[in-house]
Amino acid sequence: MAVLCYHSVCDAWNSPLAMSTTDFAAQCAWLARRFRVVDLPTAASLVDRRGSLPGRVATLTFDDGFADNFDNVLPALRRSGLTGAVFVVAATLDRGHGVDWVDDPPAFQLETLTRAQIETMSNEGIHIGSHSLFHKDLTTLDYAACLEDLETSKAILEEIVRRPVPYLAYPRGLWNDDVAKAAKAAGYLGAFSLPTGPEPVGPFSLPRVGIYRDNGPLQFKVKNLRAYQSARTSRLYKAVRG
Repeated sequence: MAVLCYHSVCDAWNSPLAMSTTDFAAQCAWLARRFRVVDLPTAASLVDRRGSLPGRVATLTFDDGFADNFDNVLPALRRSGLTGAVFVVAATLDRGHGVDWVDDPPAFQLETLTRAQIETMSNEGIHIGSHSLFHKDLTTLDYAACLEDLETSKAILEEIVRRPVPYLAYPRGLWNDDVAKAAKAAGYLGAFSLPTGPEPVGPFSLPRVGIYRDNGPLQFKVKNLRAYQSARTSRLYKAVRG
């Protein structure tokens, strides 16, 4: 029972970040049959001290704000009666900032959501959150620059959706104490990470489980087990994997 982290849903992009439309539809259908899929604020309030949600509860989040979240994700969520959250890199909206943070870009240009698409998704109940201004590693910024980044991204998105944007997803899941303090000072209520090892759980370190293209049906089901999050981030797991 986890906060699931996706990125793209795109058949043409052969990347760990890009789920196929068929696999994503199957995952949505499975979740709809077996889980109560809640919105992001509800999920944030339910995460326990181990970083897990209660039994049979899940939520879906999507990082980066790719255009296929509107073209492919939104229809799949509609068909399954699910909701989700999209974390947007705000500079792609107002500053002409292209997708320069992907390690394995496709041959075609990756498009991001437009203001109109974000507004439509928000009006349909999709939670819009911040994924920072430029998708920089926030841990490399000094406190003032980090605070400015997070305040600016929040303001841009709130102007579009005309409601508060209370949640942040750290780019690449990376954070430290100064980043968490900046997020709180910028007015966020909480922030989501993507841990690969032991880290504290709290309002500004809410863990998620990454879902990737090569995750088959069994692995997807395992990642939704209540014990998975604590096991995946344990010191023993890290030692075994090297």
